[in-house]
Amino acid sequence: MLELLVVLLTMTGIVEPVDICVDNATHKLGRIFLITFGNGSSLYSNKTPSDFNFTTAHTQNQQTSILFSHFGFGNKVPEHSEWHNGSLDHTKDDDGGYMFLADVGNESHQPLFNYKVNNLSSGVCYEFSAHITNVVKSGTKQVKPNVRLEVWEKDKNNTLIAQASTGDLPECDTMSWSKYGVSFVPTSTSVALFMVSNIYATRGNDIAIDDIELSVCS
Repeated sequence: MLELLVVLLTMTGIVEPVDICVDNATHKLGRIFLITFGNGSSLYSNKTPSDFNFTTAHTQNQQTSILFSHFGFGNKVPEHSEWHNGSLDHTKDDDGGYMFLADVGNESHQPLFNYKVNNLSSGVCYEFSAHITNVVKSGTKQVKPNVRLEVWEKDKNNTLIAQASTGDLPECDTMSWSKYGVSFVPTSTSVALFMVSNIYATRGNDIAIDDIELSVCS
């Protein structure tokens, strides 16, 4: 079973574990959105974050290598002496599928992903999740990425209602995807979903993100 790490930040500031959806039809009642980043034959997609209805504080590039503090939508990990060169995205049955590749660098606490959602149902349980991996090969001893997923209510003075961190994403012999998510029960109809880096680094902190999803839980 894919690893799922979830915590809830309560109004008292106490972090407590919460139940989340699992990959089971009896627990997932519907999908609000799924971002797979599409597919294509070119190394980098020419689409931008706005094509997927999100924003990011990082700068997009379409060069052969991902530049420091930049990102690209690539269909394989680009050439780099310490990366899993040629490794593919997470989406199943998606030939040439793109993923969100980022050299996060020292952009600590700056949004990798910011997606605003409206028309949610108050009191219903939702799960915000993504598949994330460290693109750095094992043995390089670089700084490991650590990503935080956050949910903010937009109708209640920007209140943080839920958050979860991946912990340090390990270096592996082959690139290995894991799913991370957080569940939440909004009291208003509008939220903002964030992914931010917990890490400040000038070497390492290189990640891939794919299959970003918001689902309704039972």
